[in-house]
Amino acid sequence: VPTISAHTIIVIHPGSLNLRIGLASHHQPITIPHVIARRLKYNKKLKRDNVNHFKRPSYKDNASNRLMETALANVNHALRSHRSNYGIKSQTYTANSIIANNKSIKCEVVAQDPEKPLTWNDVSDEPEFVIGPEALYIEDSEPYELYWPMKYGRINTQNGIGGSITAIFSDFADIWKTAIEGYLEIPATDFQNYKALVLIPDIYNKSLFKHYADLLLNTLGFSGMFLYQESVAAAFGAGFPCGCVVDVGDQKTSICCIDDGISIPETRLRIDFGGKDITRCFYWLLNKIYFPYRELKPYNHLDFILIKHLKEDLCHLDPTIAGGGVHDFIVAKPDRDELHYSMRLGDELLQAPLALFYPSLMGIVGENIITTQSPVQFDYEDIMDDPYLLESGQSKDGKVGPKSSTANQSNTNSTTSAQSETPQPANILSNNLSDKDVISIDQAIVYSIDSCPTDEMKKKALSSILLVGKGFSFENAPFFLQARIRSKLPSGLKKYSEQIDVTGKVRDMDPGVIAWKGAAVLSCLDSAQELWISPQEWNKYRVQILRERSPFMW
Repeated sequence: VPTISAHTIIVIHPGSLNLRIGLASHHQPITIPHVIARRLKYNKKLKRDNVNHFKRPSYKDNASNRLMETALANVNHALRSHRSNYGIKSQTYTANSIIANNKSIKCEVVAQDPEKPLTWNDVSDEPEFVIGPEALYIEDSEPYELYWPMKYGRINTQNGIGGSITAIFSDFADIWKTAIEGYLEIPATDFQNYKALVLIPDIYNKSLFKHYADLLLNTLGFSGMFLYQESVAAAFGAGFPCGCVVDVGDQKTSICCIDDGISIPETRLRIDFGGKDITRCFYWLLNKIYFPYRELKPYNHLDFILIKHLKEDLCHLDPTIAGGGVHDFIVAKPDRDELHYSMRLGDELLQAPLALFYPSLMGIVGENIITTQSPVQFDYEDIMDDPYLLESGQSKDGKVGPKSSTANQSNTNSTTSAQSETPQPANILSNNLSDKDVISIDQAIVYSIDSCPTDEMKKKALSSILLVGKGFSFENAPFFLQARIRSKLPSGLKKYSEQIDVTGKVRDMDPGVIAWKGAAVLSCLDSAQELWISPQEWNKYRVQILRERSPFMW
């Protein structure tokens, strides 16, 4: 098999917030917002005017507020206990003194740097669409609607306009093509000389694979493609042959255990919360101490980005850092003078990241946020899938297709259980949490590891926990997570408590790009060359070739 050059492989890692894309030969990918602004053909009320970025869709004012206040009291009690146990000096400030200080703050108005002015994106030539950061800087008066093709770490299907699978993959095509042309400087006419590797979620929907193949090979015209799971790529990028990968993104936290480069299906778990929920919680806490920028609008995505940057710059998980300090920040808006503020903050910088351990702080009410890998998925195009073999009466000895979870179940039951083509909510976890309960990140990790089929795998997973993604990359987060996991171990795993090890930063790499980097290196290996699927093979064999070349359990 001829060796493929890293200079001709494009690695694509699509996420809910960011798209990471670059050549396998690059040290780092280009990271841009994974969004497209499409020009409306008719003058309609824009949806983007109606989205409160600081509240989850299920937020219920009274119920959510009560939940959050109770959780905050629990967090404060836990912090006091921790500081007392470790002899850390208690705080000397009061909430009232911080509020009084912040109420007295006056902003300083400073003119923008004339050499680097922040302006609205000019769309006077009426482009059909705009992608990436430019899409976020289109003035509200312009008839452009924002579409995010991924949400909660999966395809953003919905009932409204732009919510069909066809529309979403059309968004993928426009975003990825424009990003490759604009940022990688590769014209679309040259795509036939390049191959593409796309990272997919750990909990996947097999029926979408053919859409990815059509997009990459037929629509965009690459000369080869294959799909790879995020968690396995992250483990490879960090040099972990075995372990538990915890990926905290903007809107989801996905957890699964890896054994010799294979993701173990029964350990896969996705929870629909992430860094965005910590940002929302941080804003709620800031409001309680009179956040001095009073002109903030919850419906303005630029104001949400401001709070997100404040969270990333200031928040931490180190209880030894004293609160009550003064912090400066700048509000920069297009075509306006900058506003310079200072504010005093107490424990809010520590309380907000703790929302992943005390998820009631997010105010989630009545949402199904826990998902595990569906045991039965099938695609009518795939003649090797279980339902087809059952209905046609063919042998199911394991040589033809994957074994059914219950070998002697009837055709009727099998067909009924397979009606849904999407991953299923987890009905019951090991501690009897139903899917409408909210599970903390440490509970979820313990559940995933406890689902490993053997004790040896559980031991390996506990000793190699890899924390990746940008949603939880706070100072001291790995140490804090390690302590919490140790305290939540069930009796069967307590014998391994001293071996628990959580790794946050790997070789000083940005935790958000570890999966991309792993995929970039992997795509060039000799062992990966047999995974590539050409347009000719895809158009001739379709789903069959996807199954045969799949680098993960089908």
